[in-house]
Amino acid sequence: MRRVLFVCTANICRSPTAEHYMRHLLGRLGSEDRIEVRSAGILGIEGREADPVVVQLLRKRGIDMRGHRSRGVDAEEARGATSIVVMERRHKAWFREHLPDVLDRVTLIREHVDGPKDLADPIGESLDRYQECLGILFQAVENLTVTVSYPS
Repeated sequence: MRRVLFVCTANICRSPTAEHYMRHLLGRLGSEDRIEVRSAGILGIEGREADPVVVQLLRKRGIDMRGHRSRGVDAEEARGATSIVVMERRHKAWFREHLPDVLDRVTLIREHVDGPKDLADPIGESLDRYQECLGILFQAVENLTVTVSYPS
């Protein structure tokens, strides 16, 4: 089974959005039983609900994130992941420092769209900023979903 782990800072906005969106896409492809998708945050914050703005924006796409609760990166889960997708270079640096043995499986989310750039956190920003961030994230997750569903 392939395992994808999305990682951001607190696991309340970007990484859970990517997780839930990929699950949604895999369900539409009929691949949800072959690919496990999870998310986590480098801060290790446990039990917080997803950002209400992203919950609302995903609900408009028919995706329910209300049950999401934040969690920290688990070393064994990371070691078992086929792909670890981070939002910013500092998240990749966290893996370099804490779990260097998985670094070969860590990519920046924007590498799946437009190159090795950070995807900045929209929390506290305008609705337009959220929509811009999620637009990039959705495109990257769509591309990544095809890659993990049909590996070469």
